[in-house]
Amino acid sequence: GRVVNDERVTVGLLDMGNQDASAVSDHDSFGFQAIAGAIRQIQPRTVISPSLFIAGTDSKHFHKVAKGSIYRYYPFVWDNADLATIHNTDERVRVSDVVSATRWFALYFLAVSSHPRDVPTAKFDNTPERLNAS
Repeated sequence: GRVVNDERVTVGLLDMGNQDASAVSDHDSFGFQAIAGAIRQIQPRTVISPSLFIAGTDSKHFHKVAKGSIYRYYPFVWDNADLATIHNTDERVRVSDVVSATRWFALYFLAVSSHPRDVPTAKFDNTPERLNAS
């Protein structure tokens, strides 16, 4: 049977073309180390590891310019109730998470802004002295 009782409405599949899976990004790269270093400054006991990201993102458009190192990270701590609101009714982020995320981005931008662009696999110096330097 028809779900929509209107002959003018049709439903079909769109041809989105073939899209390969995203490339695996190097977890030893400067980019990953910069993300990890900023996390450790905010949550020192956090275990940081690569993981599978199953959603589609616009990052596929930046693969070449990012030289294959694309990391899909968001600096929020969500519980199951928060996860249920993503792209749903009453989607939200706690104010405390926005404050923490702002701090994370500041630490991350400090790290990447001082990195020489021609050394894609340099290790990130995440010592407190380095990150808190004025």
